[in-house]
Amino acid sequence: MSCRTDRRAPRRTRVPVGLLLFLLVAAVYGFTTSGEVQIIDVLQTVAVAENLVRHGSFAIPHFQVWSGGGAVIGVGGQHFAPHGIGLSLLYAPIVALLDVLYGIPHPALALFSTSFVDPFLGAVGVVAAYGVARDLDIGEAPAAGMALLFAFSTIQWAYAHVAFDAVPSETFLLLGVWCLHRATVVDRAKGLWLVGSGASLGFSLLIRIQMALALPFLLGYLAVKLWPRGRERGIREPVMRAVSWGLPIAAALVVVAWFNQVRFGSIFDNGHAADPNTALNVPILTGLHGLLASPGKSIFLFAPPLVVGLAGLCWLLRRQRALGAAIAGILVTNLLLNAKLHNWAGDLAWGPRFLVPFMGLAIIPAAFVLTRWRTLPWTWRAGVVVAGVAGFAVQVLANVFNYVAVDLAWKVSVPPGPSYYWSLSRSQLALTLRSALQTIHGKSPYGHVAAGGITGVPPGPLPHVDFWWVLLRDRYDHVSAVAAVGAVMVVVMLGSTMVLVRRLAGVGVVSLDAGVVTGPPGG
Repeated sequence: MSCRTDRRAPRRTRVPVGLLLFLLVAAVYGFTTSGEVQIIDVLQTVAVAENLVRHGSFAIPHFQVWSGGGAVIGVGGQHFAPHGIGLSLLYAPIVALLDVLYGIPHPALALFSTSFVDPFLGAVGVVAAYGVARDLDIGEAPAAGMALLFAFSTIQWAYAHVAFDAVPSETFLLLGVWCLHRATVVDRAKGLWLVGSGASLGFSLLIRIQMALALPFLLGYLAVKLWPRGRERGIREPVMRAVSWGLPIAAALVVVAWFNQVRFGSIFDNGHAADPNTALNVPILTGLHGLLASPGKSIFLFAPPLVVGLAGLCWLLRRQRALGAAIAGILVTNLLLNAKLHNWAGDLAWGPRFLVPFMGLAIIPAAFVLTRWRTLPWTWRAGVVVAGVAGFAVQVLANVFNYVAVDLAWKVSVPPGPSYYWSLSRSQLALTLRSALQTIHGKSPYGHVAAGGITGVPPGPLPHVDFWWVLLRDRYDHVSAVAAVGAVMVVVMLGSTMVLVRRLAGVGVVSLDAGVVTGPPGG
């Protein structure tokens, strides 16, 4: 009688690609963020969080009032920020924790800490976009490739570098779309996915009410997906699922209305009622030209891989017509609305900032192009590579230099003149490139304005490289602890990159044309 020993190797636990992407992107974003708040909008939002935590008030009395950028006089003559409550709710726990740790207000550390919210949420948004693409059954490798293009070759990285509301609102929109799509393709826990989708979309409304542009199209997508089930099983189940999705959104809208009422005395006034920048008075062709083809603000110059996303949209419409139509409708509506806006360009912001919250949806279809990589003509592949490399170079410029300081150094007026939008030599990219060349030759990229005109932590001379760890000893308390955090980011960056490369090297790719899975031998 013989005995056989089972010599099979134990199964290895593989790290999910989504987790690896999050670790990599969060580490890179965190390591390259500015560590300061230089935008007046976000300074106001942090102030709201501080006063809410310490005094239970939304007022910001120490902010001045001026048209198109300052505080707005509201109920009782008090000064309020003309921004949603969502970002302040994200900052409030940070403020509360610092107050507990230090016992006294610590404004510099509060601004430094809140500047890392955007890098974190930016990484979450990249993972959400990856999740949507992966659930389209096109394989992990193309979905991850799209996510990396999104993370490092579009202005997602640039807007994760500075504290602003564009990336947080975009992230919650992407989370809402991901959960909504999963609710239509996952057999279990559909109700939980729908509640998660509604909650995410609702919170995006708390940050920027303009995110409501997406709701009609996503409701249409949900209706298309629920209609067949309603015909088969009766109307009760689809109605209950639609209600579970819509209740969190309705609750968010109630909060928005209440927040407007207590500040400005009207549920429809968010502080921009008298703002000339929000007037819809620009010829639509002028706005479209500026947002799509101008040398100073074209979205395709600041995020070249979006061209790949638009190319993939045709395949998305063929494979997932309802989802593709919803995404296309959201993108077109947002584009047309902002083209009519008086301040369609977003002033001194990096690129067309009003398009950023919906940019993640535009890049998702690029995964379909990457799925067909082996069968694409060499011209297409070369175009994808050029778009990715060009986009990466643009984001490096955006992250290395303080774009507000660059603009002021080259005497860009506020608001900018026509040459900033329509002249190649005076465009933002050209001015930043000139500052980069100036730095290479040993000159300051910011010139005489380095000590003024920039709000930051702390105010004063700016480092030539706009990363938080530059001039570490001069800028922050607890230097050793802060340096240790930076070292951890570097280790996570390198480790997640190596594991992600090995993980994707063994992942097969779903061929949509042939209907088979291809991959490395034995993969």
